[in-house]
Amino acid sequence: MIWTPEWKEGRLGIQLLPLVPITDVLFSDVAFVKELAKWTLAEGEQENWRDFVYALEGIYDQESGLKKIRKLKSHCQGNSLTNLLWWIHSRGDDREEDVWVKEECERSGNFCWLCQYSD
Repeated sequence: MIWTPEWKEGRLGIQLLPLVPITDVLFSDVAFVKELAKWTLAEGEQENWRDFVYALEGIYDQESGLKKIRKLKSHCQGNSLTNLLWWIHSRGDDREEDVWVKEECERSGNFCWLCQYSD
């Protein structure tokens, strides 16, 4: 059962399912994300739901997260290698698209989730 305190990957994964752009906002505190990943990976070597932990690791260490994701032999239900690769490759400091979206929202008077919840 995923609700047991011993299964940290499951407890974290259920909070992240699914990985979508708003996850950036919800997990924007990098210090917290590092602490959460460290706490989750501290015990056991089960692969179940590890993909979510590695996805979070990609927020602060893209290269390490990508290497670990590529080594996974399976993914939890509700996730896929394609989604994880999209997630990892769309992380990073160079977020020029975000700047363009914000400028476009301001110019047009329309608002999107990115403009509403980031910064």
